[in-house]
Amino acid sequence: MWLTMECAGHGVVSQDGLPPTEIRLKSKGLKSKAFQRSPDQSTPQWPTSVANKISSTHNSSVEKIGYMLRKLILGSILLTTLPTFGLTLTWEQCLDLVLKNNKELLSKQADFSASVERVGISENGYYPHVSGSLNYSLIESQEPESTSSKSYGAGLALSQNLFTGFADENRIREAEARSRETEKDVQLLEARLSKDLKIAFENHQHATRLISLQNSIVERRKNNVRLVTLRFEGGRENLGSVSLSKATLSEARLELTQAKLSLRRSKVALSQILGLADYEDLDLEGAVPIAPLPSADLKLIPLSMETPAVSRAQASEEAEQAIFNVKRSAFFPNLSLFAGLNRGDDQFFPNDNQNWKVEAVLSIPIFNGGRDHYETRAQSQVILSKIHQRVKVQQEVLTNLETAFNELLIADERVKVNKEFVDAAKVRSEIAQMRYNNGLLTFEDWYIIENELISRERIYLDSQRDRVHKEAIWEETQGRSAFR
Repeated sequence: MWLTMECAGHGVVSQDGLPPTEIRLKSKGLKSKAFQRSPDQSTPQWPTSVANKISSTHNSSVEKIGYMLRKLILGSILLTTLPTFGLTLTWEQCLDLVLKNNKELLSKQADFSASVERVGISENGYYPHVSGSLNYSLIESQEPESTSSKSYGAGLALSQNLFTGFADENRIREAEARSRETEKDVQLLEARLSKDLKIAFENHQHATRLISLQNSIVERRKNNVRLVTLRFEGGRENLGSVSLSKATLSEARLELTQAKLSLRRSKVALSQILGLADYEDLDLEGAVPIAPLPSADLKLIPLSMETPAVSRAQASEEAEQAIFNVKRSAFFPNLSLFAGLNRGDDQFFPNDNQNWKVEAVLSIPIFNGGRDHYETRAQSQVILSKIHQRVKVQQEVLTNLETAFNELLIADERVKVNKEFVDAAKVRSEIAQMRYNNGLLTFEDWYIIENELISRERIYLDSQRDRVHKEAIWEETQGRSAFR
């Protein structure tokens, strides 16, 4: 493969000021293939010593340029053509990916930033408004004789609201309440995403552990088939026992396939939460952090009042109350101050005919068709609705907290109990294996004990997963997330 660089007129110049026609680079070795003048140029030939010096200098520069080009081209090819290799993520890396890739969260954060800026907008009523003006006029008249006149004008005006019936103050309160409401929306979304990520992460790890368990179960079933077959060949077991052992082996293989498919489904769900397009090479390491178990006598009523859901309802109620106060300000008089400075002249910039004025205006509302009255009454009903919604949210949050708290305590205790069952089942299985080998235990009794061990191992594995799920739901109900 050849790389050709046309260098004429682009910085590569010989000692007599005439550029070479071309420089060829070989991809391997990066040596100069040609460095010569065009045959149609009628210039003297270079001396041999000068030509060798120029060639040596240019060869060194060409080799450096060619090396950089080869790295650039090779890097571009690798980035665009090579497949993505396995991606192994930790829990902390998954959290970072959600913060960077989740569009719903990014949208909510942008909404919150906008609400903060609106607080600044609402404060404009406390500040004076200043404006300037420039004008130009040309007047022409035809009778009784043709005349024309022109004039220039410049002015500066200032206005300040001194009293607006407390409307400015309540507009700020409304904007601040809306900002808190949006902030709580972000916290609620973060809590939900944190729960979804914990569940998806744990489902993936549970599927991985389940595959490992199913592999051990398949090996155990294989050994059982060999043992029962040997006893059958020795005349100490019947054909039905052999057939049942083989059937349980086939069932174990089927459950292993199901576990692998479950792992694939968990990868799909996790990649959607992380915002990744490729899920087949996705892998995880580590586990979801487990928080200390809350005390069994935890008071949930004070906790429910601190949740983002209740705080959001309170902020919404406060915003509607501020809107009510703004509407009620229409019944109060308004006091405003105006000041102006103007100049006029027939030349620009006008300096003559200066005049100024200061004006105070008191506006007293008398009657506008009952609009303010009915708007105030309507807004009072909106406030009443928000109060009922807040009470409803408080009751729902308290109920959800109670349910999630109880389920978490039970799930944690269930893990401990199932671990004891697994330990006991392992001991029974070892004893039953020896007794069956010695002919002291029937196949039916031995088969029951083997199935109990396998069942208990699966139940214990599921209880570990459920413990993480219940903790994630408990945190979401409180409005907590792993992002904060």
